[in-house]
Amino acid sequence: NDADHWERVLTEADIGCVRADGPSHVRFLHEDPQSQAIGFMTETQSDAFLELAPGGRYWRHAPIVKFSDTPCEAGKPYDGLGSHTASVLAELGYDAPAIERLADAQIVRLG
Repeated sequence: NDADHWERVLTEADIGCVRADGPSHVRFLHEDPQSQAIGFMTETQSDAFLELAPGGRYWRHAPIVKFSDTPCEAGKPYDGLGSHTASVLAELGYDAPAIERLADAQIVRLG
């Protein structure tokens, strides 16, 4: 008997059981009917990947949570480590010299 058989028999007997040797993670993300139905993966592009893929295009997880007042946008690209650090710190009240000091002390990384 194979894993599908035992999963069926045990599930029918009300015993929690699931086959654990299914497709690879990548294959699941891109080929599983449920992953496809919910749009789990989305294609995007980033200048950070221009040397790694044609046009910097790559696949990433799409938003899986839907908010009524704050919509998520699928396909937003990777901007690079620290790309938003200065703007977030500025919103928190840090001025440019203070942000530079934090970066110089390697407390934060700027993009």
